[in-house]
Amino acid sequence: MSRLGILFLLLNIHCFTFAQTNDFSAAVWQVIDGFNQQDNRKINSLIDERKGVIVLTRLGVIERLELSQKIDFKKPIPEYLPYSGVSPPIPKEIKAGNLPQYNCDNDSWSKVGIYFIESNQDALFMRIVDFLIQFNEAKIEQVQYQYYRFINENSRRVVAVDSEGNALVFYLTKIKDNWYLTIIDRVSDDCSA
Repeated sequence: MSRLGILFLLLNIHCFTFAQTNDFSAAVWQVIDGFNQQDNRKINSLIDERKGVIVLTRLGVIERLELSQKIDFKKPIPEYLPYSGVSPPIPKEIKAGNLPQYNCDNDSWSKVGIYFIESNQDALFMRIVDFLIQFNEAKIEQVQYQYYRFINENSRRVVAVDSEGNALVFYLTKIKDNWYLTIIDRVSDDCSA
């Protein structure tokens, strides 16, 4: 096979595979693109096969976490709330600090764009975990609790909001030099309680 043929083959393989990435921005855009395109393969390539992904949900006033080995856009969690993305145009710059906040009174986010913070600066996930333990809503083994603490200490919470008010909220966790999608937050803009 000629060098040109090998190069062409390698370029095509690269176009059709989604590998773990140690580039945070690339991982953020892979999640956003995956949700926008409803591409199971693209999203699931960012999920640790052994640990799965956590989906934060709300049932009435109680926030819950549901574990799933993968994302299936035809079977969302919870089943009555389809997964959606954010519509272009969305600012390309990913900014650190001060996440957009959702206001239930006027059903809108405080700002548009893509923002992130280190999750240890955000109490939402561990607040839900601790609540579930305290009120016996979920049996969480010590090993699982330690994993949740690891996620909390090694993640970035990302909030992407488009000009139409659509949002995608998720956590990326650095594990062994690669970014993994570990949490999908479906409660931050849920005002049903």
